[in-house]
Amino acid sequence: MADAFVIIAFLALAPVTIGLVFWIALRQAKKTGAMIEAYAKELGLDVHQRPPLFGIFQGLPEVVGSLHGREVRIYQFQKGSGKNSQTWSALTIGRVAGSDLHVTLSGQGAFTKIRSVFGAEEIQVEDRTFNDRWFIETNDPEFLKVALFGKVCTAIEASQPGGNKPKGRFDLKAGEVRYEEQGSLSTADRRERIRLAITAAQELLDVASVHADEGGISEREPS
Repeated sequence: MADAFVIIAFLALAPVTIGLVFWIALRQAKKTGAMIEAYAKELGLDVHQRPPLFGIFQGLPEVVGSLHGREVRIYQFQKGSGKNSQTWSALTIGRVAGSDLHVTLSGQGAFTKIRSVFGAEEIQVEDRTFNDRWFIETNDPEFLKVALFGKVCTAIEASQPGGNKPKGRFDLKAGEVRYEEQGSLSTADRRERIRLAITAAQELLDVASVHADEGGISEREPS
């Protein structure tokens, strides 16, 4: 009798529990969506509504638009699946035509030390403080050692206030900058870092533009 009661109770409560989980998820998504819409307005950009998932669950909106003639997109996405799924936030901005400069900036840490051991080639710039915080990789070291200074470094540093290990990663490739960090756009500090990363990304794109104007890597390779 007791076993039957447990089974009946489980069958009765399961739909309620599932419904409650979905309700909480939808409520949080709606709240985050409202934050993203307000964020877009603050940045002077627009909102793009994603199509509903399975035709039922409204997807989170994306921030889109143009700043200084460059297309901007800010959005959330998932890495991994199932129990290993993680929420990330990203900014993309560009593009510089004809650019073949590739630059990656990651926060210094245990992972970058391991990558160095396995062959990742880090470059150093004149700003030692910048070198201490950022692991710098590029396909044109000689150019970047000269180009990565002053307001470029200042803007990148400003995107990660507090002096701690950077929470995000910049990747300049094919004339476009991508900045991403783990976590949701519902966090005010993350939205602020991404706002600051827009300025840093613009500076990196200006570096890419100079590189392209000088002929890119092909002009530096020995004939």
